[in-house]
Amino acid sequence: MTQNLEDLIEDAKRLNPIEQLVAETPGYSLKGHGRYLTTQEHDSLIIDTHNNAYFWNSKAEQGDNISWVQNRNGWDFKSAIEYMCQRAGLAAPEWGAGSPGHRLATRARQEVFEVAAGIFSAALWKNQGALNYAMSRGWTEETIHRARLGYTGDIKQFDALKEEISGAIVTNGGDPTALAGAAVLGFRGDVRRWMSDHELQPDEDWISNGRIPGLVGRDMLVYPHYFGGRCSYFSGRGVHEKSHFQLPVVLAGNRQIYCNWEWSSQAKFCVIVEGQADAVSCAQWGYPAVALCGVSMDEHVAKFLGAGMDDREVDFYLGLDSDSAGNVWNNKIAKLLGPMTRIVEWNGIAGITSFIDPITGAEKDVKDANDLLRGMTK
Repeated sequence: MTQNLEDLIEDAKRLNPIEQLVAETPGYSLKGHGRYLTTQEHDSLIIDTHNNAYFWNSKAEQGDNISWVQNRNGWDFKSAIEYMCQRAGLAAPEWGAGSPGHRLATRARQEVFEVAAGIFSAALWKNQGALNYAMSRGWTEETIHRARLGYTGDIKQFDALKEEISGAIVTNGGDPTALAGAAVLGFRGDVRRWMSDHELQPDEDWISNGRIPGLVGRDMLVYPHYFGGRCSYFSGRGVHEKSHFQLPVVLAGNRQIYCNWEWSSQAKFCVIVEGQADAVSCAQWGYPAVALCGVSMDEHVAKFLGAGMDDREVDFYLGLDSDSAGNVWNNKIAKLLGPMTRIVEWNGIAGITSFIDPITGAEKDVKDANDLLRGMTK
């Protein structure tokens, strides 16, 4: 019986540990022990053995074990999977069997997002105002690099940044006018026809405006959402105005939680917070954390984090915002995570109850993890 293609790809990923693939690549000699490894030849290359992923700071490159095989050999996704199946002693994938469209579409979206994430990251380091804003949140340069935070550019930089990302997507073998490209770049023109061509239900607001909203040019700090070394989603927060942006669902799927780089499926504890800035702040302290980002905590999300699993034992710390809304959700979420869930009260930790807002100069009460970090650095 032919194995389901989705399951075969997951088996190929699982049976090809990234540290083995790196060690077998000519010119790479592993060193170190534990979760994070590097190589003798490239100390900015970090291999995350828990997430089967890697990030290469000096090259602004990041990905999973499939990405490693693709990038080191110049192969496409299918060729990489075929090699990994052969290496693991699995049956060769039958690309014509079943419907690989969803998996390939997801991978294509991730590759477009990965290209955009690299350019957004570079844009942040080129814009002093946006970089100052990121650092005003209390984050170090290392934290900003590790989180791969980026910048969308503002309206004046829209055309140049859109052209750069479009060109990079094409160079990478993608289509900037497809769904993922439109989610990042937006689209102007015959929107009704574009939506029909992509088999989407007409959006009358987009059609009447003659444009699909994208992420580029919004003057926002960009949070790339990574799972297993792949960028699967973006969210944005205004640099000069308190505004937020979520990618259109029809183009990029539903909202996603945000896992900081310290979190992995093997983490022994996890801090649950509300926003991405809180999760990034926890990572700077060395704590694995997941931000809900408006995603409703349900049994599926709780199970993903390790709640109620026989083969995993995770200690949960629930650190939602210290306001009325956060207090209401604390009890509901704690029931899903289990009776041993601890509730974190950010205000008052280490005696810190306030911080100075760097934009307004006003003193404010600490209500979340990022407020606490800023209070520590004031």
